[in-house]
Amino acid sequence: MKTTVRGIILQLTEEQRSNRRDNSIGETAALVVDMAQQLNSLLAVEDLAFKDDKTVTAKFNRMSHSFVWSKFLQAVERRAAREGVPLVKVPPPFTTVIGIMKYQQQYGISNHQAAAYTIARRGLGISKEKIPKPLIDRYIKDKENFLRLPNWKQWSGINRAAAAAIKKLTKQEVYNLVSWQYYRKQLIAG
Repeated sequence: MKTTVRGIILQLTEEQRSNRRDNSIGETAALVVDMAQQLNSLLAVEDLAFKDDKTVTAKFNRMSHSFVWSKFLQAVERRAAREGVPLVKVPPPFTTVIGIMKYQQQYGISNHQAAAYTIARRGLGISKEKIPKPLIDRYIKDKENFLRLPNWKQWSGINRAAAAAIKKLTKQEVYNLVSWQYYRKQLIAG
């Protein structure tokens, strides 16, 4: 059975004792850094920051308190620095949206893999992702002004337009673009 980093992280639940969890995090971080070292590549991670916000719910507080991802990233950072493996932190905005709308169909991968692909591209220095022409043709009326907007604003506009199109098609409230893969052909064809 193939072991993935995501699978190992998912096993690190709050039911495990803290010593066991810390050990698993350290072993997984070592595995990731060793793989990057063997492949002579860099590591790219999202620069996630969960703010200490008073407006969050109790459920979010419980989840974020036992959130092992930050511990895992800290362990990877320490290990990468120790082993001399370059680690690049990339900004997280629209990684999932770009992955779903641009790479998921193209490569036949899941939305998580598509987002990881976008993170890897940003880690290599490709920070400006062009919006596919069929999306612009379908959803943007004023193309000239749209193309003058910064890249983040363009993706935000496409995201809103696609969510509105999915809502119109399904007659349901849309909170994310996971359903994009199911309705892609209908949404692009019009």
